[in-house]
Amino acid sequence: MNQPPARRIDLDVLRVFACYLLIPFHVAMVFNPAPFYHVRNDELSSVLMIACGFVSLWHMPLLFLLAGWSAFASYRSRGAGAFARERVRRLVCRS
Repeated sequence: MNQPPARRIDLDVLRVFACYLLIPFHVAMVFNPAPFYHVRNDELSSVLMIACGFVSLWHMPLLFLLAGWSAFASYRSRGAGAFARERVRRLVCRS
């Protein structure tokens, strides 16, 4: 069996940062005057609109990039059959 590749700590830190950024981003969206968010406060902030706009430009692409990287690493270390079985099991067998 192949030796699993070394864990990428830098990608783990980036993943944690991206996940924790979701909380202040969605809190700030409540004060965003842009019309496309479903919850809005009476007091709005143009500064938070600019900040949320900046974060939204790269945040979702970053999350998808990290998910793809993780899937590729899992595929490479487990092989096609084990990777597919694991994905199907996680989708079908929700406990």
